Amino acid sequence: MLKNTRPLIVLALGIFVFGLAAPVIAAPVTLKFACWDYDLYGYDKAIIETFMKNHPDIKVEVISLPNADFDNKVNIMMSGGEELDVLYAKSVNLFGSLIVKNQLMDLKPFIAKDKLDLAPYGASITAYTTVGDKVVGLPYRYDRYLMYYNKDVFDAAKLPYPAADLTWDDFRALAKKLTQGSGKDKVYGAFFAPFNYCFLSPGLQEGKGGYNDMNFSLFKEGWGNFYEMMYTDKSAQDWPSLKSVSADQTYFMRGNSAMMVDGTWFMNILATEIASGRTKIRWGATTVPVSKEMKAAGKHASNGSVTPVVMNARTKNPDAAWQLLKYIASEEAGKIAASYLVTPGYNSAGVVDAMVKVKGFDLSAKDAITKSGPAYPPVSGANRNAGALASMVNKQLELLFTQNQDLDTTIAEMTRLRKDILDNN
Repeated sequence: MLKNTRPLIVLALGIFVFGLAAPVIAAPVTLKFACWDYDLYGYDKAIIETFMKNHPDIKVEVISLPNADFDNKVNIMMSGGEELDVLYAKSVNLFGSLIVKNQLMDLKPFIAKDKLDLAPYGASITAYTTVGDKVVGLPYRYDRYLMYYNKDVFDAAKLPYPAADLTWDDFRALAKKLTQGSGKDKVYGAFFAPFNYCFLSPGLQEGKGGYNDMNFSLFKEGWGNFYEMMYTDKSAQDWPSLKSVSADQTYFMRGNSAMMVDGTWFMNILATEIASGRTKIRWGATTVPVSKEMKAAGKHASNGSVTPVVMNARTKNPDAAWQLLKYIASEEAGKIAASYLVTPGYNSAGVVDAMVKVKGFDLSAKDAITKSGPAYPPVSGANRNAGALASMVNKQLELLFTQNQDLDTTIAEMTRLRKDILDNN
């Protein structure tokens, strides 16, 4: 061993004498990243692992939270000083809360420095992630709503699969035709999971504003039909019955209903459940029905759900955090998400093509996605009242569909309560 010591000493002295500095390998920057269900569906894990492979100087410590508890736990962590760097603003309520508390970093300087092209994100930047003169997030996901259908139910009824130009009146009439049987063997024409997101396409799809500035009467045509389907036609199970058995969107995969309006995220759930053998449903998708006025104008549009990826204003590593945030919202990451049948915020032909290649993807969904038109979020612009407005609408919606309030009263109450919220903030 001593024979090898002298050359090493000489080499070290040579470096010192000639003023050369040995390269210093900096320890990787560690970022804390919060998401939900990281290991359950795989796409976030694939995105983060690819990022770390491409950025060996940045280590991502993933904090995975349960889907149902995500908003509450993130609020507690952020308020408690947890050193999160990058996270998902999963819901309108959470996004609004983070904005109110000034907990989000303005991304405009980073966007300007990198000359980041925002065009592929469409209107979601101005419509949802901009507050004042700040951009407080980039769209990680930009889900829109489709109408899913069970091919087996349509085939059994000897009816053609639903067209892309249905009105809400047509939707009700078709559901009535598809309803068959009774008791435990009954097949329903439509299914509405007892959560607000299944009910918001009518109204929001009009593109005439969100909760903060829309005319709530725009919901009447769709909600009136939904109510009659539940309580008059009996072509859809009612809210209380479904709530009593804790039904969620996966209930549709049981095969006892023909149609359901749900987000593009449901494609990933379908593919996962089919691949696992837990369901054998044969599914297709088309654009959501529209109002009579929209059909007359030849207009297709959907409500949409933007999920921003955001940066904690108190991050100690803003440059590294920006690299992670920017990657999550990039085309490369978008193609990874699309390969899991998740609709990313970055919109390009390559992203849609990545979906088409996935086993279990039905080509009808490609047409539905590309022909859906704009996807309007539930609030116009990022604003501090988003959470309060969303909670108010959700409560009034539930009062209507549990038969504790009629439709006209619901619309009037939503208008009155919105004024109270805006006047007091």
